[in-house]
Amino acid sequence: MSRALVLGNAFGIALVLLIAGVALDRGLSHALLRDLDDSLEHELALFLSTIKLTPDGIETDFEELAMPQFEEEDGPGFLELRQLAGEFVYESPSWIEAQISWPNSDHLSLPVETRPSPRESADGSGTDEPGPDEQAPYEVSPGGDRTRPAQLIGAASTEFGRTAAGDRVRGRTQGFRPIVEIDSERGPDEEPPSGNVTLVLTVARSTESIDALQNRLRLLLLVVGAASGVLAVFLLGAVVRRSLRPLDALATEIRSLSDGDLSRRVPMSETPIEVEPVIARLNELLAALERSFTRERQFSQDIAHELRTPLAGLRTSFEVTLSRERAVAQYREELDEALEIVIGLQEIVQTLLDLARLESGEAVLEKTNVDLEELVRSTWHGVTRAAEERSVDLTIEAAPGLVASTDQTLLRTALRNLLDNAAEHADPGGHASVQLRREQDAASLVIRNSGSRVPQHEADALFARFARHDTARSSTGRHYGLGLALVQEIARTLGLRVAIRSEVGGEFEVTLRIPLVTGSGPFSNGST
Repeated sequence: MSRALVLGNAFGIALVLLIAGVALDRGLSHALLRDLDDSLEHELALFLSTIKLTPDGIETDFEELAMPQFEEEDGPGFLELRQLAGEFVYESPSWIEAQISWPNSDHLSLPVETRPSPRESADGSGTDEPGPDEQAPYEVSPGGDRTRPAQLIGAASTEFGRTAAGDRVRGRTQGFRPIVEIDSERGPDEEPPSGNVTLVLTVARSTESIDALQNRLRLLLLVVGAASGVLAVFLLGAVVRRSLRPLDALATEIRSLSDGDLSRRVPMSETPIEVEPVIARLNELLAALERSFTRERQFSQDIAHELRTPLAGLRTSFEVTLSRERAVAQYREELDEALEIVIGLQEIVQTLLDLARLESGEAVLEKTNVDLEELVRSTWHGVTRAAEERSVDLTIEAAPGLVASTDQTLLRTALRNLLDNAAEHADPGGHASVQLRREQDAASLVIRNSGSRVPQHEADALFARFARHDTARSSTGRHYGLGLALVQEIARTLGLRVAIRSEVGGEFEVTLRIPLVTGSGPFSNGST
C-alpha cells in the first residue's frame, strides 16, 4: 500500500513539474522572441529613415547609425537591401559572411499588396488612399527642397532562417518606396529618373544568445525537476511510512486475533481518526462472532446434555429387557417406554431443524389472510386434554373479525407451543387463559397460567435454547426448553413482537402482538 501511494504521488509530482517546466519554457521563449521582434522592428524603422532616393540614385546613411553589430563580419546583426526585382543594393559584411537562407525563399520576389499612406480627401471629409501606381505628394520645405516621405508597401513579415554554419537567425522584412529628395538647385519640374523604385529591407539578428539561454534554462529545469522528483520520492516515502505506521500496527493487531480468544478487541487509542469507523465496525463484528461462537458452544453442550438423558434411558430399557426372558406383556410395556423416549428425541430434532431453518432465512413464507379467532380456538382444542389431566381450568376470550396477513402454519406452531406451555406449567388445580383483543392496528394475544415460579429478571432467559427454570418447570418428559426459543424465532420471521411478564407465586404471561390487515376488526364488514 505504501509503495503504491509513494509511486502514485511521485507520478503526480513529476507530471506537475513537467507541465510547469514546459509552460515556463514556452513562456520564456515567447517573451524573448517578442523582445527580439520589438528590437528588429525598431532597427527596421531606423534603417528605413536613412534610405533615400535622389536624382543620383539610392543613398543610404547606415554608417551614421553607428551599429557595429551589422558592420562586423562575425556580428550578430544582419542587413540586406534589395530591389523588389531582385537586384541587391546593399548587404552588410555579416550578411555576406553568414550566407543566410530562408525557408520561404520566394516570398520577397512575389508582388506585394500596396498600402500607401493615407492623405486628405479633396472635400476634407475623410482620407483618400492613392492607388498602387499613385505616388504620395511632395512636401516643399522653406528652402525650396522637395521631399516625398517613405511609403510602406504591404505588411512586414517575420520568420526564422539559418546561416551556412547552421545557426538560427530571425529576420524581419518590409517592402517600401524610399524617401525622395530633390534639392532646390534642380529644376522644379525635374523628377528622379527612377521615382517608382520599390525596395525590400531585411533586418535579422542571430538567436544564439536566446537559444543558449533557453538551453541553459531547459538543463536547469531538467536538473531541478529530477532533483525535486527524487527528493519528493524520499520525503513522500518517509511521510507515507510514518502515516501508515498506525495502520501497520493495526494490521499486526488484527493478525494476532484468533478464534481461540474472541474476547479480544482492536484498541482505538492510537489509530487515525479516519480509521476509527472501520475499527469500530470490526470490533462490532468480533463481538457478534463471540456471541455466535459462545451460543454455538453452549448449544452443543446443551444438546449433548439433553440427548444424553433420553439415550441413556433408552439404552437402560433395552439392556434390562434383554437381560432375561420376559412375558409378551412386559416386552410391550418396555417397548412403549422406548417409543415414548424416541418420540421425545424426534420432537427435539424436529424443533432444532425448524429453528435452524428459520435462523438461516431458508423458510418460505406463504402469507394468507388468517382469522385469528378461528386459529386460536382450533389450536386451543388441541391442548385441552393436557389441561384436564392436571385439573387446570381453561378459559378463552377472543374478539371476532381480527384478520392478519401471515403464514398460518408458522403462527399455529407458535400458538401451539405457547398454549401447551400454559397447560403444562400451570400449577395443578390452577388456571390458564387466552385473551385475544384489538389494540389500534394490531391484535394482542395474551396467554396466562397460574403458579409462576420465574422471577421477572429471569424471564427473558427462557427464550434461550434448552432453557429451564428448576422450580418453574416440573417437566413431564415432553418439554426440553425449546418451545419459547422456537416462538421467538417465528415471531422474528413473521414480524411479530413477543414479551414475557412473570411474577413469582402469581401469573406467567406471554404477549404476542400481531399486525392486522387494514380495516379488520370487530366492527369490520369485510369477509374473513
